[in-house]
Amino acid sequence: MMVDDHRKMLWLHYVNLMLGFWLLTSPFTLGYLSNYVPDANVLRVMAERGLAVPWRTVIILSVHRW
Repeated sequence: MMVDDHRKMLWLHYVNLMLGFWLLTSPFTLGYLSNYVPDANVLRVMAERGLAVPWRTVIILSVHRW
């Protein structure tokens, strides 16, 4: 009986491993570590179209530029 319960729950360990792997690799695959800072033209177009300007991202990336 306990062996059957153990076998039913084994998939959770693999899901946990996959989620951990995704958590480690997602910044690299989704481009969160890029040095992209929008220039004035991009910000102007965003303002004309009423889009949200990512000021937090602009400030963080401009301060931490290498």
